[in-house]
Amino acid sequence: MKLFPLQLHEYFVTEFHFTLNSSFDPNLDTQLVLDELDAVTDCKLMNDDLRRWVVTLELKYQPAVETNTPYIFSLGIVGIFEVMQDFEEAKINRIIRTNGPSILFGVAREIVREQTARGPAGALILPSPSFLPDEPIEPSVKPS
Repeated sequence: MKLFPLQLHEYFVTEFHFTLNSSFDPNLDTQLVLDELDAVTDCKLMNDDLRRWVVTLELKYQPAVETNTPYIFSLGIVGIFEVMQDFEEAKINRIIRTNGPSILFGVAREIVREQTARGPAGALILPSPSFLPDEPIEPSVKPS
């Protein structure tokens, strides 16, 4: 095993709201409509250091009235990341914006699973997302 070039040093939850959906019918199939799960990310340099970053992930699941889902939630997480010194500077922006939110999503998945496991409909396991951008990410440093 070797270390991934992006390391999570610490994270904390900034917000967590969890509600049982009063319109949920346990006699019908449970639904999780991915278009109703909103993920907003932000990545910022920490102290102008190209190798230290603060990444935030805000998840919100507010299903439509007709969606038969047992839970409604919102969750905010902040992570402090560091990119290893031997990692190429031109690729830092991409690894942060793609892998930073992915790592935090894994934390969020476990928090949601843990809390919903105690609910009347059992654990909700969030699907694995992709944070790969649709358009290319600019390099951290422009080649000279």
